[in-house]
Amino acid sequence: MELHPLTRMYSSRLISRLVMLLILALAVSGCETVPQRTADPEAARLEGERLVAAGERERAARYYADLAAGSRSPLREEYLMFAADAAATPDSLPQAKAYLSQVDERKLNAAGLARLRLTEAHILLVERRPNEALEKLPRVVDALPGRLQIDILSTRADALFATGKGIEGTQARLDVQTRLATPEQQQANLALLWEDLTLASSFDLYSWANETRDREIRGWLHLAYISRTTPPKPAALEAELGRWQAAYPGHPATGAILPDLRAQWREYATYPKQIALMLPLSGRYEVVGQSLLQGILAAWYQEENPDDRPQLRIYDIAERASEAMAFYDLAIEQGAEFVIGPFDKAALAAIGRNRQLPIPVLGLNYVDDRLETPDNFYQFGLLPEDEARQAAERASLDGHSNAIVLVPQGEWGERLAEAFRGRLEELGGTVLATETYLPSEADFQPAIKRALRLNDSQARYTQVRNIIKRDVHFEPRRRRDVDMVFMAATPREARLLRPQLDFLRASDLPVYATSHSFAGRIDTRADSDLNGVIFSDIPWLLDNLERPSERYRTIQATVPASVARQPRLLALGHDAYRVVPYLRRLKERDYERYEGLTGNLYIDAKGWMHRELKWAQFVNGRPRALATSEAPAEAKLADE
Repeated sequence: MELHPLTRMYSSRLISRLVMLLILALAVSGCETVPQRTADPEAARLEGERLVAAGERERAARYYADLAAGSRSPLREEYLMFAADAAATPDSLPQAKAYLSQVDERKLNAAGLARLRLTEAHILLVERRPNEALEKLPRVVDALPGRLQIDILSTRADALFATGKGIEGTQARLDVQTRLATPEQQQANLALLWEDLTLASSFDLYSWANETRDREIRGWLHLAYISRTTPPKPAALEAELGRWQAAYPGHPATGAILPDLRAQWREYATYPKQIALMLPLSGRYEVVGQSLLQGILAAWYQEENPDDRPQLRIYDIAERASEAMAFYDLAIEQGAEFVIGPFDKAALAAIGRNRQLPIPVLGLNYVDDRLETPDNFYQFGLLPEDEARQAAERASLDGHSNAIVLVPQGEWGERLAEAFRGRLEELGGTVLATETYLPSEADFQPAIKRALRLNDSQARYTQVRNIIKRDVHFEPRRRRDVDMVFMAATPREARLLRPQLDFLRASDLPVYATSHSFAGRIDTRADSDLNGVIFSDIPWLLDNLERPSERYRTIQATVPASVARQPRLLALGHDAYRVVPYLRRLKERDYERYEGLTGNLYIDAKGWMHRELKWAQFVNGRPRALATSEAPAEAKLADE
């Protein structure tokens, strides 16, 4: 299971979870209104949750903090924990921790201590440290107040799903279900369970369904698998749901989820009648444009019913960025209802800087993030910063926090180094050193020595030798505070960097890399130098390396050789076409994912499409797939 985007997921899901708990609190309190300031902590919590549910988390935190300032212990501690919970977002974690640091544990009873551990777990989840969150949560909850039981079990479900434990996470959510009293509460909880399941990949859902013997859990997993793998055709969904209902009669998802699924598939069923493809089919980006076009056409031909296919009209925009709006207007004049492209950043920016666009655009690149673009302007590409950030997330999940970074000289390397550093620091880690190398060279040892501080070791040796006036036995020692390496490199550079790291006494350090280190095909002779390297890449490649699917073989065999050598661009074109009916929904629901060939896709508030990739590790010169909860093998594997 690929690493969940937990910071985004948990922050957005926390609102839903609090809304569900708010329903419970209303039922318990029986109140219609709550005073703005009250000495009753439960009523005060309810007021704060109303603020959180309205998106006013900062105001809620201040509200609780003000109440704490005017209260005596243990009520003061209750309010401080409420304040920390409200402030537990990526942007205000220092404030949340500051509130929590003021809590005096000596003033808390058993329920108060459980609440404290729960709040600590919430903060750890926002920091994407789900394993530590699980350790914080109380294991036995039956003796605690009912409201607190629900909150702990719900948070446990979040953490279990975040660590790839889907069966246990589903069970935790169903444990919550047994403690809820009203249909409204139960429906809200099942909606959270469904949201958890829709974040999982089809592979994980299939695996979990085969592992569990619990019929109810298997039914949930099977239904989520159907939602992941069924084409966006209502008839196809009905056929699958018919088989599911026959296998799981009376399952609680029948009334809770099936109506929404059917409504979604009705929405997904419709493509625009005509799609304009604005691609560079000549000029310096010709191979890129042809690869994207072949991917789009491959997806278009896969439509089972030719009548469902939209008309495609192709425009060779080449390198004419200044004419991008003229092409866009021409496409509309000729009947287009949607535009895929352009690829060139200048051409894309020329369209994106318009305040309004008559028809939506899915650009195949990204413009400057400072540019304000229209609401129906989407951007989708192979963004390398996404890969660098996910490398930081994977390393943190594997238990590493102190990194050295090796990137090529130039703007591309700087972007990846900054993306990795920013994400690792958000997760509580540190980049100890960032060094650049010149890609045209073969000896990268100077950069590695600086990063590992081997030059400092040499200088100390020289100083000692000069003092004692004689030679002594000397072995350079690298710095001991580092526990991982992140490198951004092409296959050639990566095959040089890894052995040089080994030679310079860093063979025990795990090395994380982006997809750029993998050539996209198995080459055990050349890639034996990459043994131990952990890297991310698109499912289209990693899923088809050892046993290529019939679909993969067919597409690779039918496209021109120049396109077959660009599988990532081919997959990008495929996904760009396939995701068109889902774009608005994905943007409105940032927790939802579309399972594409380029990864699990989601859209942020700016309309940028992001990819969650799969992970692999080179073992004996071959990429071996890794799951989220699976620890990589020892760093050096050359002698296996």
